[in-house]
Amino acid sequence: MDIKDLKLVKGALEKGKPATMTFFDDVDWWSCDRFVEELEYIENYVQPSEIRILINSVGGNVVEGMKVFAKVLDCKIPTITQVAGIAASMGSIIWAAGQKLYMADYSIVMIHNPWMGADMDDPNNQQIIEAFKKQLTTVYCKRFGFSEDKVKEIMDGKEGCDGTWLSAEMAVEQGFIPADHVIETPQTVKNRIAASIKGLTDKMAIQAIMSLANQENYQPEPKSAISDKEPKGKDIINSQIKKNMEELKVVASQLGIQGEVSLDKVTAAIIQLKELEAKHQKSNEELETVKNELNNLKIQHEAEKTNSANLQKSIDTLNAELKVYKDKEAEEKKNAINALVDGAIAEGKISAEAKDSWVAMAEQNFDMVKASLDGIKAVTPISAQIAGAPENKKEAKEGQMTEEEKIKAKVDELVPDFKFKTIEDLG
Repeated sequence: MDIKDLKLVKGALEKGKPATMTFFDDVDWWSCDRFVEELEYIENYVQPSEIRILINSVGGNVVEGMKVFAKVLDCKIPTITQVAGIAASMGSIIWAAGQKLYMADYSIVMIHNPWMGADMDDPNNQQIIEAFKKQLTTVYCKRFGFSEDKVKEIMDGKEGCDGTWLSAEMAVEQGFIPADHVIETPQTVKNRIAASIKGLTDKMAIQAIMSLANQENYQPEPKSAISDKEPKGKDIINSQIKKNMEELKVVASQLGIQGEVSLDKVTAAIIQLKELEAKHQKSNEELETVKNELNNLKIQHEAEKTNSANLQKSIDTLNAELKVYKDKEAEEKKNAINALVDGAIAEGKISAEAKDSWVAMAEQNFDMVKASLDGIKAVTPISAQIAGAPENKKEAKEGQMTEEEKIKAKVDELVPDFKFKTIEDLG
């Protein structure tokens, strides 16, 4: 490797003077190998007075990150690590490796538990996760002087959260760094950055915004306790910043930004996107409310249909029972009318030929017909009267006898013991 091949250096390199490197990438095999290779070259061949490492990374692989951590920790040249944007996950471990730790006042540190994309129920994976967790806990405890309980609390985060996010002010409050290790930034820059990342939870989006901010506002020697050296002059944008800019341009294109990309444009687009997201969320909530109301109406309608069907069934049952009752009542009324009219005929109150008329009237007003018939005096037929007299009975009986029977009856009446002789008796 030659000095012209160095891609992670900001500014000039000179023996005995401070050097600045960047780690503005994910923590993976390529980025970590490249960083370690260039750090070793600077350490062994340039031999600066100190090496300042600017960090803007959302983290990544634990094994690769520990490789960088070990190399920075073992460096023979004094090291200063500074969070220039975001140091999340393994990015915070790399930050912890420096002999002196700094943060830009707008920067962020995120610490959480390690995890794997593989099956977390696999006992082997669980064992690996626990080993990594113990390793990272040891780093935070040793480098920051924290107890295991405090580190566990920070790594676990609040309920429902993935770890803990710390601003520079919060990092000072928690004891990660002293207050004079927070590098001041012009208020206008801080306001722009704060507006850009407000409400964001996507680490990649935050990293991209921080990269753009670093490019626009980076000073080789910021005014703070980070160094007592004189400023080295004009900032030189390295290839990694260019790479980040290209990535940001892609993001800007997806956001619909045309022309030159700037932090203001990205900020405005993100704010607009968040407003649209909020409106979309509200619309989804309103739609969900309407869906619930429709579902409730559907349930209510089905219940009413069931109730209506049950009610109709009950009505049908009552109608059937009522018909039986009415039929029975009609039959009984018919029988009562016939009995009344037949009785009146039998008693001679009315003639048999008038039966239909009296039946029809009784069907219209039974009580009136009954009262009328009850008011008619019964008439005994003349034939019955004649038949009832004793002398008439005798005459009727005699009228039915033969002449022989009449003579015999007369003899029996006068001579009870007389017996007629028959032809059979004479022979």
